[in-house]
Amino acid sequence: MHIKRDIAGLVLLCILAAVNQFYFIPVQVVEEGSDPVYPLLLNGVLAVLLVFYALELLRSCLRRGIPLAVWRVYPRRAGKVILLLALVWGWAAALNHAGFIGPTMCFLGIAVWLYGERSLSRIVLVMLVSPAALYLVFTLFGSFLPQGPLEQFLGRFLVQ
Repeated sequence: MHIKRDIAGLVLLCILAAVNQFYFIPVQVVEEGSDPVYPLLLNGVLAVLLVFYALELLRSCLRRGIPLAVWRVYPRRAGKVILLLALVWGWAAALNHAGFIGPTMCFLGIAVWLYGERSLSRIVLVMLVSPAALYLVFTLFGSFLPQGPLEQFLGRFLVQ
């Protein structure tokens, strides 16, 4: 377990849960007339899992004897976090105009590269498989993601 990396991941997931709660769900779900019960439920599950994740990190720090009071902030790592947050907001804004698949592919590719993956084949694999799989699962269960030209084209084949 890499404590500092896990804490950075925990902070990012907490920010994602907050962005979901205060931006995505009200703007993408409620304003479009959809029922917010399931997104709020999933976000609540994410929040509960984050609490358990934080408790596990705390337990791991205490077991290893890592002092909790001394955390150093490295400017390069802070810059990555700030850039990732800017990417999340850019991704959210692009969803309304370009649909789900295109912006998600770009976001995932940049995020995976930003956090250390340099294998072009792995980056492309994540960029292609993850958004397509999510889109397929949501479409099969009748929960439609933001529609752009690509989603409208694919919708002709997936939804009858």
